[in-house]
Amino acid sequence: MPPPQLQLLVMENTTQKVHITLPAPWADTSNPEFIQRMQTNPKAILSKAGIKVPKNAELIFLENTNIKMHIVLPVAPGYEEISIEKI
Repeated sequence: MPPPQLQLLVMENTTQKVHITLPAPWADTSNPEFIQRMQTNPKAILSKAGIKVPKNAELIFLENTNIKMHIVLPVAPGYEEISIEKI
């Protein structure tokens, strides 16, 4: 159970909006150089990681803090993407 002061926010990615969660600046996982590169050219960084972002998609940066944590739901696959015929 999260602490009572922690606000959990659930965001949903769509084909038009992609949410990127950044660690809090004080977190052990925080890397200021990486965060700067991500904010400067996010599509290039994501592409290197094998993540394809549609050209017309809006990228939304979310930063976790000690009182706010974001959970991002991925785009739900379409029926054809999970078809047994493609296995």
